Amino acid sequence: MLDLKKLLSSDKKEKNVLDKLMSLDSELLKPEVHEQFKKDDYSNQKNNLVLRSYEVAATNAELTGGKGSSLAILNTIKEVEVPNFFCVTTNAYSLQTTKFKKLIDYLENLSDDLRKSNITSQKILKEMFQEAKRIRSEIEKEDIDSKIVKEIKDAYLELCKESKIENVPVAVRSSATTEDTKDASFAGQHDTFLGQKGENDVINSIRRCWASIFTDRAVEYRSRNNIKHIHAIMCVVVKLWLILFLLVLHLAVKFQLGFQL
Repeated sequence: MLDLKKLLSSDKKEKNVLDKLMSLDSELLKPEVHEQFKKDDYSNQKNNLVLRSYEVAATNAELTGGKGSSLAILNTIKEVEVPNFFCVTTNAYSLQTTKFKKLIDYLENLSDDLRKSNITSQKILKEMFQEAKRIRSEIEKEDIDSKIVKEIKDAYLELCKESKIENVPVAVRSSATTEDTKDASFAGQHDTFLGQKGENDVINSIRRCWASIFTDRAVEYRSRNNIKHIHAIMCVVVKLWLILFLLVLHLAVKFQLGFQL
């Protein structure tokens, strides 16, 4: 019997996830998943800037964060319907933000000062927030690398074609590697954008998700939980929003009508 609770646990490092999937009853996994394992497609996918929902490397939380890897794991299982999505991987985030390393290092120094202080220093907090705002601003105004942009556009076009809807609305969701671990939870601290239509809106929302890793609340939370800012790396999940919205609406209607539908 498939234990989803264990499979979707916070311990989703590369080897653990692949070992878990490989050890499952073969009847539980989709045929295309087995084919990817046989061909060792993971080795070819792990450096991708974008991963599709059906690519087995998307199950690795180090590439796709908590939300992205959970969706990908569910998507490997037969008869489990997951709204189509793609992940702008942590590889893309690292490529895009490497030029801001000095700014992030300075923010880390401020966090170290805050942790060393016996009482909360409002002066340090204020300087931290100012530095975080500066990093957000730099990320939001920086043009996204052309290789990343091309991959995003190609993946979004696939969603549009599959849905037979031009500029299909999508949810653009943050999925950081530091979220939902055994020792910390970042619920609501990173941004999500719903109903985004067209390439430009999707790309701008992805950039804003990246920037949200440096919101005041996320920066202070990491500082107080001894999580280094340089270790907070973000994937962004782009998934069909209209289908998800209609599913939630349908369930809400069923609830209101006493499940008579």
